[in-house]
Amino acid sequence: PNSHEVPFFRFVPGLARVPRDKSVIVVCQAGLNAPLVAFYMRQKGFPRVGFLAAGLVAWKLSHPDLYEKHCGRNLTAL
Repeated sequence: PNSHEVPFFRFVPGLARVPRDKSVIVVCQAGLNAPLVAFYMRQKGFPRVGFLAAGLVAWKLSHPDLYEKHCGRNLTAL
């Protein structure tokens, strides 16, 4: 719920729409970009930021039932 999709090269302008008082989990496809974005966000004043290690591909392989049930739902493109 309340997920936002932001392309990697456009995430900086999209940060203005991300609440600083909420927990944020950054997810990317393969787990390479999410740590970079999470680190950047922490440096810019987002104290409660984490990321999905190994990316969405690994999560999908580990939890196919949850992926099928939840992925792509309640998603807002920024």
